[in-house]
Amino acid sequence: MAEQIPYGVATSLINRLASAAFREFGRIYGVMDQLERFKNTVESIRAVLLDAEEKQDQSHAVQIWIKRLKDHVLHPADNLLDEFVIEDMRQKMDKSPKSKVTQKTNNVKRETSSFVLESDIIGRENDKNEVINLLRQPHGNHNVSTVVIVGIGGLGKTALAQLVYNDSEVKEIFEKIMWVCVSDNFDVKTILKNMLKSLLPKEKIDDTLPLDNLQNMLHDKLTGKRYLLVLDDVWSESFEKWAQLRTYLMCGAQGSKVLVTTRNKTVAQTMGVSDPYVLNGLTLEESWGLLKNFITYGDETNGVNQNLESIGKKIAEKCSGVPLAIRTLGGLLQGKSEEREWIDILQGDFWKLCEDEESIMPVLKLSYQNLSPQLRQCFAYCSLYPKDWKIKKDELIQLWMAHGYLECSDENQSMEDIVSGNDCCYLNSETKRLVGSPMHIMLESDAIGLLESLDASRMRTLILTNKLNEKELSVISKFKYLRVLELWECSLKPLLSESFFPSLEKLTIIMCHKLKGWRRMSDDFNDDDDNSSQSYHLSFPRLSELYISNCDILTHIPAFPKLDKELTLRFSSVGALEATLNMAGSKGSIESHPLSMLKYLGIGGYDLVVEDFPKDWLQNLTSLKYLSFYKIQTKIFQEIWFPNDPNYLPCLENIKFDDCWDLEALPDWICNISSLQHICIDDCEYLDSLPEGLSRLAKLQTLEIIDCPLLIDECETETSATWPKIAHIPNIILERY
Repeated sequence: MAEQIPYGVATSLINRLASAAFREFGRIYGVMDQLERFKNTVESIRAVLLDAEEKQDQSHAVQIWIKRLKDHVLHPADNLLDEFVIEDMRQKMDKSPKSKVTQKTNNVKRETSSFVLESDIIGRENDKNEVINLLRQPHGNHNVSTVVIVGIGGLGKTALAQLVYNDSEVKEIFEKIMWVCVSDNFDVKTILKNMLKSLLPKEKIDDTLPLDNLQNMLHDKLTGKRYLLVLDDVWSESFEKWAQLRTYLMCGAQGSKVLVTTRNKTVAQTMGVSDPYVLNGLTLEESWGLLKNFITYGDETNGVNQNLESIGKKIAEKCSGVPLAIRTLGGLLQGKSEEREWIDILQGDFWKLCEDEESIMPVLKLSYQNLSPQLRQCFAYCSLYPKDWKIKKDELIQLWMAHGYLECSDENQSMEDIVSGNDCCYLNSETKRLVGSPMHIMLESDAIGLLESLDASRMRTLILTNKLNEKELSVISKFKYLRVLELWECSLKPLLSESFFPSLEKLTIIMCHKLKGWRRMSDDFNDDDDNSSQSYHLSFPRLSELYISNCDILTHIPAFPKLDKELTLRFSSVGALEATLNMAGSKGSIESHPLSMLKYLGIGGYDLVVEDFPKDWLQNLTSLKYLSFYKIQTKIFQEIWFPNDPNYLPCLENIKFDDCWDLEALPDWICNISSLQHICIDDCEYLDSLPEGLSRLAKLQTLEIIDCPLLIDECETETSATWPKIAHIPNIILERY
């Protein structure tokens, strides 16, 4: 595979070396000249890399040179800079005053979805109507029958299924509708679980529920109901798996349907469908209409001149009616007005490859090659996610930022500002979906073999979403330059690590029900001792984001003194944060306190105990901009959290109350946060009033109330007792589900 990333790596190195932080490092340690020479060397290398990357497809020698340069120069240099930063942080921490925690330790898979923009779909109205007619047809005495849509990749099977799923006529035919993306992992339990998630979008479905429980829950929801189940992107030809799933689907009323999309006619035969609906390509007229729609950004007033239209129709014809190929080339032609640029696409060598391979992949590769080196890095990073994985826009941007993929030309401009100003280059900001088709890597080998084969010095991100055993988890300790670590369902009591990931910037721990804490392999640690303080000897010196969810007995985790972006704790013990919270609650210079630069705080869980938080720990959240409460009981919102002191949370702009089921009134202390600009209240069904002092919040711009029936009733009329409290707010958003 051709190497496309080194230019971006070199650019990232240059940006780091030119940053204010590294210039300060150079001055303090007297290595300014060495760092400047280092930067000049990398700039010289980068100057020839762009040409080399373009020539590597024609020269094996160039490919080898680029790979060696990346492996033996660029990545080691990146590691070296990491070590500089870590050592600098350690020395600064050693010089800072001892905190309370020291005293205490001395004492003790592209996921598809049902969402679709109909304006993006051209030429499928007849197909939609024909599929709906098939769904209307009875099927003998069977309660549940199957309709299968078959077509090659990129033809628009998922888009057609989305059009059908969202059609108002279909919603009248079926009492229940469900969307499940299956892909190549046809696991019956996973499908049943995702059916429930589709039926109950606001409820959390426990991933550990046994198959019988899932079956019973589905039967409760579907028995006697006419339902539609969409199984999108099915690959499995296993009759046994389909037969097993089918037994769980027979509870529906007569007329229930399963709509399947697949590339393979054999899948249809496996499901007992001898005459599937075969999706054909778009007509030439439809193909040109779709291409023109993308070229003109959907604006009909932006016409295409006659000469370009003639070339464009020939390009559309070469796409053989495949919408994905048309969309890809439409994106490449956006903003291009020269005939030569269009002719280059029309006469490109990749068309022959498309014919030889009977695939549109060469078209997609052309789209990738036309990205800037920085965007190639961002795009290639998506290959870390399993196929059909639902990627969150904000999370992905933060990961790109953690790896230095986003270039900042203005020192006063944050990375978030750069992305916001260039959303069209990175992500579709309206639909929150990735533009294009992300690359996927499907790992079929055993996890331990894969982890052991990886080059530890190059490893930056590790996302483990499956249950791993002790041997597999212990292998990750060798990745000392890891920047992003995500663990799901870790089965160990302590997590072992010798080097302890000193470069880690983002840590996510989810559903690790047995995990108690962290320790070095050399520490003397009793797994059964909940009060162990070994974790307090450890620290994440670079950690800026921490997310912990559903870790029931996690009682100790290393301190994170530099956390500045996000701290989220849901359904987990406050004790896990004790090392850092005690530091945050200590007295002294505010610059020395952890959490003083934190921007986002999210806490939640019915069993959250306020008393477990150190007293006055909130006093140092002087940079906090966003505060979110999730599934918290009313008794938690007490005055001890927020005294009547305007100095508390001076920068807070956004606050959210989400699914606080027994909350009947917002706490009065919210009216003391004078900087507040946005209040969001979501799914608090018993909430029926707002505090009297809300009118004092002069900066409040938006009040958003979602699925709170009692409160919405109060806010909808200007004659209600609540209206005078909110009349001054410019934007009031009321949404019912």
